[in-house]
Amino acid sequence: MATYSNLGIKLIQTGEESGTWGTSTNTNFDLIDQAIAGYVSYAMPNADFTFSISDGSSSDARNKFINFTGTLTSGRTITFSPSDLEKTWYVKNATTGGHTLTFKQGSAGNTITLPNGATAMIYATGAGATNGSIENGIGTLLVDGLIPETTNSADIGTSSKKFKDIYIDGIAYLDQVDIDSGVIDGVNLGANSPIINLQVDNVNIDGNNIKSTANQLGFVTGGTAERIRIDASGNIFFGGITSTSQNANASAYIDTNTTLKSYQGSGIQHITFLNGATTVGSISNNGANASFNTTSDYRVKNRLGTIEDAVERVLELDPLLYSFIGKDDVHEGFIAHEVDAVVPNAVTGDKDAVDPITDAPILQQLDLSKLVPLLTQALKEAIWKIDDLQEKVEELQDAVSEI
Repeated sequence: MATYSNLGIKLIQTGEESGTWGTSTNTNFDLIDQAIAGYVSYAMPNADFTFSISDGSSSDARNKFINFTGTLTSGRTITFSPSDLEKTWYVKNATTGGHTLTFKQGSAGNTITLPNGATAMIYATGAGATNGSIENGIGTLLVDGLIPETTNSADIGTSSKKFKDIYIDGIAYLDQVDIDSGVIDGVNLGANSPIINLQVDNVNIDGNNIKSTANQLGFVTGGTAERIRIDASGNIFFGGITSTSQNANASAYIDTNTTLKSYQGSGIQHITFLNGATTVGSISNNGANASFNTTSDYRVKNRLGTIEDAVERVLELDPLLYSFIGKDDVHEGFIAHEVDAVVPNAVTGDKDAVDPITDAPILQQLDLSKLVPLLTQALKEAIWKIDDLQEKVEELQDAVSEI
């Protein structure tokens, strides 16, 4: 009675197969060739089934690489037989329908589940009808997807042995990105084609975080302190507040209408304007109203003299009633270029200026606060004249009384 090896190869004893030894040997070589290098595309049934290796004859299950095809309506289980078989395979789930394939050997042994479209190297332990198992053949990873057996159980590389380049065509889902003395820029990330979708829950950059929580994006520095937040509606929060209903001091937010709302204690500046390191202006509050301030410190000024001919210059100003073109509301004010002829530093821009590229008008602007010094000096001159006239009237009244 013929005996066979683990792979179903016929074992020829001394003196056997006289006259037919060559035929049996050639068959054996064919079976060995199939076991170590054979490929088959196997159209499997839409059902669980047993995949067997037959002794002494060719069988699809003996091939080294098996490409499973066919249309499935649910996940299917493939049982390798016999249960004492020890063998490795490369298997691919090329079935249609999007379902998994589960490979098993014994009734209580380990199994391997292969996602649709994935490839794996697996092996059978041959531990019998009960304990025979199917195991991963390349550590804890499945090829085509790099799927670990359990979550958070496998690393790619180590701190001392690192991969060089990683090319990803699709979506990268990352719980955390830790950039240590490295960069992500437009050259190294998406240099050849744009990144369509990068989904990251938490980015850690040298101890500082960019995190996403409930459709909101937060920026954390200094450990746990959140400095900026953008909510799902597009509101941007500063200073630790996280909603439009909060109004803590030293905080602010820009709402969806791009309106800036700033919260500060009385006397604290909401906005400070700088020229280099020097403050040149600010907006503050006193608890009841806002103050718009410009620097007027003697330490930054050279006294050049007194404003002259103030009354005459004021008389050159032409206050008027006006409305903006296309609007009906009436205002009191000035025309910028007319004021420019009297108080040039109160006007920004040039008369009839246009953008050289778009030909759109560049409108002049007027700072009415720059008229205050001139008006103050004109008022003083008027008061001096009134006082002088009052003195002369009194002298005339005294002269008339003596007559």
